[in-house]
Amino acid sequence: MVAEEGEVTAVLPARDGPVNQGHACVKGRFAHGYLTSPERLTQPLVRRDGRLEPVGWEDALGQVARGLRAAVAAGGADAVAAISSARATNEENYLVQKFMRVVIGTNNVDNCSRLCHSPSAAGLTAAFGLSGGTDSFDDVERADCLLVVGANPVEAHPVAGARLLRRVLHGAKLVVADPRAVSLALHADVHLRPRPGTNVALFHGLAHILLTEGLADEEFLRERSAGTHRAAG
Repeated sequence: MVAEEGEVTAVLPARDGPVNQGHACVKGRFAHGYLTSPERLTQPLVRRDGRLEPVGWEDALGQVARGLRAAVAAGGADAVAAISSARATNEENYLVQKFMRVVIGTNNVDNCSRLCHSPSAAGLTAAFGLSGGTDSFDDVERADCLLVVGANPVEAHPVAGARLLRRVLHGAKLVVADPRAVSLALHADVHLRPRPGTNVALFHGLAHILLTEGLADEEFLRERSAGTHRAAG
């Protein structure tokens, strides 16, 4: 972060960062203007008679404490819940859950990433036994061929997208399966445009080719996965 006369003028990523490797997304690099936005909240607001009025921190915290006490008194500890942020630090999220469990007395703690990530977490757990990826992005640097399905990482995950694009520009083959002409499709060796809802058919077809043409590493599959026994004949 670069500052002049007490104001942020630029945000520069750490070049030795193991994940970002000197890259930063557009938001991270240029969105520091919110610091001086006239719409930014700089003090607590409390609603009184239907209007939000600025108050001091002591008044605001007192209002929150009274509301929590009233909710617990009326409906018990489980009448209160907390939704934390995936963008907060581990330490901040730890404090939120500690406050809810020890002070309030409830396990009603949730976060925004579970809401948007829960379908993919369930699918990943069923398929791989983990709710996240099974490899690191460093493996991208060693890949000879990349398959991107139904994703637009250049826009949705710019740092990851930059690493994928860099690998393609250095010679890796790229196959994009997406009905949309996403940014990476412009650099793809093959751009498949399946009809929406036909992803299962697409992957069944790929699996069929891998098995019938002997392209699957069956020893690898036997040692590291379950349910891979092939029927005789």
